[in-house]
Amino acid sequence: MLTNDPATARNQALAIATFLTHSTKPSVQAWYAKALLAESALFAGDRKAAIVAAQQSLASRPRTEDALIWVDFAAVNARVLAWAGAEDQAIQLLEDLSTVDNGLAPAEITRDPLYDLPLASNTRYQALKSKLEARMAATQLE
Repeated sequence: MLTNDPATARNQALAIATFLTHSTKPSVQAWYAKALLAESALFAGDRKAAIVAAQQSLASRPRTEDALIWVDFAAVNARVLAWAGAEDQAIQLLEDLSTVDNGLAPAEITRDPLYDLPLASNTRYQALKSKLEARMAATQLE
C-alpha cells in the first residue's frame, strides 16, 4: 500500500510515533512498543531516531528473558538497523540469529530482501551470507 508513496508512509509513521510517545498506559510489552517506534522513525525518514529506538528496544528485552520472543523481536530490530545504516549492529544481530536455537532460517537471512537489499554491499554480510549458503548447500534433505 505504501509502495512508492513516501509522503503517506511518513504521515502514517508519524501518527504511530505520536500514539506511542503520548500513550500514558504502561505496557508490559514496552519493548514491543519501542520496536514499533523504531520502525515508525525509519518510515518517517529519521534514521538516527530509528537507530536509537532500536537500540533501546533491544536493551529493554534481553535474550535471556524469552529466547523465542527474542528471535522475532531481534529480527525486526535487525531490519530497522540495516535500513537505517547501522550495518554492523544489524549484522551482529543476524549472526546471533543464525546461531541460536530456533533462530532465523539461513534462507531468511540470506535471501530476504529486507536484509539483503540494505546490506548487499557489506563485506561482513557477504561473509555471513556465504557461510549460510554453504550450510544450506551441505544440508541433505531426504
